[in-house]
Amino acid sequence: MLLGLLIAVYVAVTVAANSLATTLIEAPVFGVVAAGTLFFGVTFTLRDMVHQYAHQRKLGRQPIYLMIGIAAATNFAIALLTGGQQFDLRVVLASCTAILIAESMDTEIYHRLIKRNWYLRVLASNAVSAPLDSIVFTLLAFYGASFFPQEQIIPVIVGDTVVKFAIGALLAATKSVRDVAVLTFVENR
Repeated sequence: MLLGLLIAVYVAVTVAANSLATTLIEAPVFGVVAAGTLFFGVTFTLRDMVHQYAHQRKLGRQPIYLMIGIAAATNFAIALLTGGQQFDLRVVLASCTAILIAESMDTEIYHRLIKRNWYLRVLASNAVSAPLDSIVFTLLAFYGASFFPQEQIIPVIVGDTVVKFAIGALLAATKSVRDVAVLTFVENR
């Protein structure tokens, strides 16, 4: 039940992120951030929670890759069914490609560090996946696109990387509070 809940939230967050991917927010210190990044920072920690759940039950990496596949299929379906009105198909293709590359890399790093401290696993895997995701997504989604200001590409990559990593680190630091809340929710169902 918990695994299904985590996957559903992950999928919903990726849909929200893709629907806001072309909206830019001025960040006071490091430039510009795509609004969808505020959601994608959460996906890193959701994925890490699924890693932990799968590891505790000796399920391996399959639940993580299943979750990534469901999210990609859902985002593609929404883009196709809405004729690109919900979000641009180019953005969805870029997002799915970035997720497959960056989150696969994150998964492999996380699993290599599985016997280490939670915070170290999260920070180390996010240190690779956050910039990789930002670079791949931003270049594929926006480079050469007439609907996106080209001078914002580098600031968006930098801003998105900082925000994704910061959100992931903050959520990882609050793990014990989240664990209690999630367990309480599950036990009361």
